[in-house]
Amino acid sequence: MLGALRTRWHNVREGFWFYPGLTVLGLMLLALVAIRIDRGAQYDRHLFVVFGGDASAAREILSAIASSFVTVAGVTLSMTIVTLQLVAGQYSPRAVRGFLSDRVNQLTAGGFVGVVAYCLLVLRVVRTESGAAPEFVPRLAVSIGIGLALLALGLLVYFVHHIAMSVRVSNMAAEITRETLALLKDPYPGSSGERADPDSPFFEEGAETARLYPRRPGYVQSIALDEIVAHLPEGSRLELRLGPGDFVTETESIALVAPPPDDKELVRKLIHRAVFVTSERTLAQDAAFGVQQLTDIALRGLSPGINDPTTALTCIGYIGACLERLGAADPARLQRIDTERDVRIRVRARTFEQYVEESIVEIGRFTAGNARVVVALLERIACVHSALNSEASSERGRVLRAATVAVVKVALEDVRTEHDRELIVHYAEGLVPDELLQQQV
Repeated sequence: MLGALRTRWHNVREGFWFYPGLTVLGLMLLALVAIRIDRGAQYDRHLFVVFGGDASAAREILSAIASSFVTVAGVTLSMTIVTLQLVAGQYSPRAVRGFLSDRVNQLTAGGFVGVVAYCLLVLRVVRTESGAAPEFVPRLAVSIGIGLALLALGLLVYFVHHIAMSVRVSNMAAEITRETLALLKDPYPGSSGERADPDSPFFEEGAETARLYPRRPGYVQSIALDEIVAHLPEGSRLELRLGPGDFVTETESIALVAPPPDDKELVRKLIHRAVFVTSERTLAQDAAFGVQQLTDIALRGLSPGINDPTTALTCIGYIGACLERLGAADPARLQRIDTERDVRIRVRARTFEQYVEESIVEIGRFTAGNARVVVALLERIACVHSALNSEASSERGRVLRAATVAVVKVALEDVRTEHDRELIVHYAEGLVPDELLQQQV
């Protein structure tokens, strides 16, 4: 249950409505509190920090602030929509979610709408003197409203600066990489356990197993491993045949459990609750999604319509940083163990080869004879090779050599000048056997 709640809470926080909604509610509450204080307080109208005008002046000020920030909020949201279109078209549609979850964008929208709501709530209690009732001017509330307007103007200037900086590819790639590296370090935040030998047998030979299926098709967003371990029957072995980012269907088995549980329905509900399936991939636990976003942006930069190889070079550098972290990581598959209850879970992990194939090799297929991009790919491969974990250097080194051959083969087929050919061969030396390189040349 906690795993599902944690995932839902992550989705709520990353949505564009939650923090703006909290900001608006907070400012509305501030208006009610300020009005309540004004009803029972007496102020010296000559104090600098307290509004000293009459009811007409208060109405004019609050009306001017409210009407102005309605316009500002509309312009801000329009800028946000235009920026979303730019991000989706220029970089990648998958990068839009990160822009929507940006705290500055969320709080700016909420702040402007909240100022309008604040002024409207205060405006409704301003009263001129009449025969039946005396004049009432909520001086503290009006003063706070003026202060909020000044702060919101500063926020508007910062928002323009922030939105201009956030659409720069270097900043966008850096933010994606920061989140990805955090996931590569701790793939399942909040879970505990140990790693196990991926070649060791998990089920006993001849053990009877039961298959479990998802409730709906979609992408696996997160897996609450500790929750599964805590609620599986004693002596159970469960192998999850998927990982965060995988697409599943209702007819596709996602888990094998042995021995078959007496209450299969209970275990099925446990898996449905702990394996969270949604309509899109996120960076909740899916590090490969971060690498995919960087790859997509690089490929978009290499497309003929955009033709921006510098964007590709930026992303290749950050992809190399992610692969270096992977190369230095323990190659064992993730496993969670409860020794007291003799419960074990093993999760299918995305392999180092898959990461390399879906990033370096994929970009290499679209270099279009650009020796500068090819050299950047080969330099990143060399850096990743130097960072390999000693326990997996042989297997992962083979993966990198195969990737080098794939990149060099495509590059030499499209090479435009002899100088480019010599440059590519120079950077490929040492990454692949000389005989293989000569065959490609």
